[in-house]
Amino acid sequence: MQQISNGARASTPPGPDHADWSERRAVDALYERAWRLKQAEPAAARALSGEMIARSAATGYRLGRARGLLAGASVDRAESEYERARIAAEEALDICREENDSLGEARALSLLGTVDRWNGEVERCIRRQNECIEICRRFGYAEEESSALMAMSHALRVLGRIQEALERATEAQHVANSNGCREHEAFALLAVGSALERLYRYDDALAMYQRARAIGLELEDRRIVAYVTGNMSLIAYRIGDVPSALRSELECLEVKESLNDRTGIGISLNNIGLSYMDLGDYARSLEALVQSLEIAQSIGDREGESISLNNIGLLYEALGEKERLLDCYLQSLRISKEIGNVSGAAYSLSHLGRFYEGYGDHARALLYYLKSLRQFETCASLLECAASHRYIGRVCRALGDMEEASRHFLESLRGSCQLGNTASEIETLIELAHTERERGNTEMAIRRLEDALARADTMPFDHRHALLQLLAQACLDANEMEKHRAYQRLALDASHAAFDAAASRRVRELIARFDGGMTRREGRMLGLSEEDLQVIERMTQRTKQAPGNPRTAADPPAMPGRMMHASVQMNAAPEIRVVTFGVLEVSVAGRSLSRSDWRRKRARDLFKLLLAHHGQWLTVDTIFEKLWDTGEERRMHLLVRNAVTHIRKAFAPDAGTALPIQCVDGAYMLDLGPNAWIDFLKFKELIQSARAAATAEERRLLYQDAVRFYSGDFLCEDEFQEWTSYERHMLKDAFLEAKEFLAREHLRSGELDQAIECARSIVMRDETSETAYEVLLTAQRARGRLADMRATFQQCEQAFQRELGQAPPRHLAALMIGTAP
Repeated sequence: MQQISNGARASTPPGPDHADWSERRAVDALYERAWRLKQAEPAAARALSGEMIARSAATGYRLGRARGLLAGASVDRAESEYERARIAAEEALDICREENDSLGEARALSLLGTVDRWNGEVERCIRRQNECIEICRRFGYAEEESSALMAMSHALRVLGRIQEALERATEAQHVANSNGCREHEAFALLAVGSALERLYRYDDALAMYQRARAIGLELEDRRIVAYVTGNMSLIAYRIGDVPSALRSELECLEVKESLNDRTGIGISLNNIGLSYMDLGDYARSLEALVQSLEIAQSIGDREGESISLNNIGLLYEALGEKERLLDCYLQSLRISKEIGNVSGAAYSLSHLGRFYEGYGDHARALLYYLKSLRQFETCASLLECAASHRYIGRVCRALGDMEEASRHFLESLRGSCQLGNTASEIETLIELAHTERERGNTEMAIRRLEDALARADTMPFDHRHALLQLLAQACLDANEMEKHRAYQRLALDASHAAFDAAASRRVRELIARFDGGMTRREGRMLGLSEEDLQVIERMTQRTKQAPGNPRTAADPPAMPGRMMHASVQMNAAPEIRVVTFGVLEVSVAGRSLSRSDWRRKRARDLFKLLLAHHGQWLTVDTIFEKLWDTGEERRMHLLVRNAVTHIRKAFAPDAGTALPIQCVDGAYMLDLGPNAWIDFLKFKELIQSARAAATAEERRLLYQDAVRFYSGDFLCEDEFQEWTSYERHMLKDAFLEAKEFLAREHLRSGELDQAIECARSIVMRDETSETAYEVLLTAQRARGRLADMRATFQQCEQAFQRELGQAPPRHLAALMIGTAP
């Protein structure tokens, strides 16, 4: 620790009275002690601060009062009492400047800058830290210089200037290391790691955190170790290891609570809330996030308040609380703008875009996504830029602008490749494939999906399974039956591999802690069923036979050892009727299933998911990811089996027969059999037949049969569930395709009333359908209904302006004034 120095002041005693001089030296000694204890023992430092102020008042020692105020303010800042810290530090700064105490001035400036940052005055924080650094370099205050450089790095990160933040943090680490300031070096390494993490250099960031942890252990400083643990948990969260992230953050929270670090407590609670959200424990998630918000508001941490509001909005989105989530996102956006937090504002804008996209308000979604992209570009957040381009492409595709959609997807792919982020590359390639399918270019769609598959070596097996299913469906659309069957087989292999991987993880975790019979006892303690224990025993044998060589997706799948919940052969299968257009309706042998028949919402949700993938295998991991999004592996199989049991009881409450849901080593498939009538499957069959019809009349009849099934959007009660969106979108597009064809046919045949009715039904579902307005205007002109034409065109203008921000196409305006050919 450096000695107290008055900078340019002479070192002679400030007064003739020797007793006063001794008292002042005693106060200075108390200051040095308090400054050392301000973090490790804040209560002791605060007591010393009060003693210094009292003793300085008795002797009229103004610098003693300033130093007492600084010591107290530093404790206030550590305990997040920002307003009290600001008042004390401002008074101390004035005294230090009057008394020409350069060290006190530097410390007061740095402290005030930190308070400014937490209060949202980020630019002022940077100015104060620059003043502090200038003083420190003039007089050689190494610790204060490294502290100011770290504070500046944090502020630059808030503004999204990540490369600059990395440079300042690296300078801080160099200054601290050169002067032997081990504690400051540890915190500088944390700042370097945080900047590297924001640049997606996770391995480099972890290396910095490990170095900081080593210093913390060397100094026996729990605070350093806690913050290292918290930062490492963020990386675990970002790479998808949510359970590990949660465990680390809970450990970190315990230490921060013992230190009464309220800012740190708020940060940990926020991260814990996110982890619980990802694990599907919404009650605990909301509790943690609300506590984090309350702490941020009570201490004036506006950046923390903005982050907590954003994350509460995400939780409300998962819960379907639409009005509440919108309010949270808008509040978060307002705060981020007020404090100049560019990246925070960008995230809020992106969340708002997703909200409006889910509502089908594509024009407004596009506006927010574009604003978000510009903000992320300002921050040089390349991965977020790639994601934003992907979102914009998705909206452009929904608006029918395939060229613009492809342009944004290709930009997203370029950015993802530049970063080497395989997951982002694969997501973008899949979106490109969907775009090509909608353009009718199935061959190109298959190539895009195969490109994604070629990058999928490191993908989890359940994600690879979903990708292979998409490929199989695309090959089916292209009538490439041999490739379709090959990809279906690979998808099933991936399904088996996904289960094997999960089972292997459980085995390795248990064997690492117990041997022999202890494994089975530990399994029971973890709540594993007898079926799971048998699987573990079988996997243990495989592990012993081939240690270190887990089976890959390229290896042939193991033959299933047994069938769990396999369908029992029934003499006469009951007639099953399923309606998915609108609200789900299921009837078995003439008996309609009510919500109470399902007993649990999980059972009804699982049935809908399996129904949407009728005849396809889904792993337990995939089910949880799509429906419940939890990482509690030890309970996954139990919860799914319970849901399957409730489904069986719903279908056959008084019989021992089982629903035809097959489960082979953790992969589930629903097949209701040939006697079942399922509306969306029948609809798709008729649409496919119509597209392949040889004559226009045959196509018209098939389309007429198909549209009769479409009584509402697919599973409309699950409108905001991501796993339903693709199927809903494709079915709706097929319905509109059929209606547009029928509208044109009615018009061509002179059936004007039917053409008008058909076109109006299209506009009800797609307000910007050019075909519908063209048919309406043409038929109304033929009927001589000029007033109706004006009303139709006015509706058209309003819809195009509201949804797309532009005027209707010229050929519609030409129809209105009668100049169309």
